[in-house]
Amino acid sequence: MDPKIDRPYMIENMLVISIVCIMCPIMSFIATILYYLIPSIMFNTVSLTTLLIEFIPKYLQTLVVNFPFALIGQLCFIQPLVRRIFKVIYKSN
Repeated sequence: MDPKIDRPYMIENMLVISIVCIMCPIMSFIATILYYLIPSIMFNTVSLTTLLIEFIPKYLQTLVVNFPFALIGQLCFIQPLVRRIFKVIYKSN
């Protein structure tokens, strides 16, 4: 994207989309470890081999569920709210 040609709003949207594409897989991986792997190991609900075999599908399931909500939430709710807050804060200065 070229800042001289493209609209600032489109540049900001592309930045948001790229950040979501980086953060969502990482956070889904961490969530899968915290909410699936660690409790299963602590309470011995399944064997370790079954746990490791099921880890990748659980991770992908978590990623597929989280990604649309993260992207839509960031574009439609969080970004406009943060923009409005910053306008209020820096308008008074």
